[in-house]
Amino acid sequence: MFIIEEHLPFIRVTFSGDVDAHQLYLAVDKVKTLESYRDKNDLWIFRDCSTSFSHSSLMGLVTAIGQDYPASAGRTKTAIVATSGLLTALAELFRQAALDLPYTIRIFNNPSSAEAWLEQQEES
Repeated sequence: MFIIEEHLPFIRVTFSGDVDAHQLYLAVDKVKTLESYRDKNDLWIFRDCSTSFSHSSLMGLVTAIGQDYPASAGRTKTAIVATSGLLTALAELFRQAALDLPYTIRIFNNPSSAEAWLEQQEES
């Protein structure tokens, strides 16, 4: 299960319970339909989740994001909060696979650090 909030200075997607590849793809698809997607950074929180997705599904997710990424988007950052060793390892696999996407991805172990990074102004 996931919840999407877009009323913040960034888009926040929070997962709970069992998270599988279908839910990841569904969440990405829903976020991409948001009017604010082009310009708002995003925060993906995986806290106390059990996972059932594979490395290949993460690779497919990167491909799906890159295929229809909006031209000249104003968004520059994605933060991922992972609170267990397995979730952190999966987030790192995703980050490594996504190095060619046109924004920076960082992994955090708590939401407040991730939010602070997302809200920092970019240096010119």
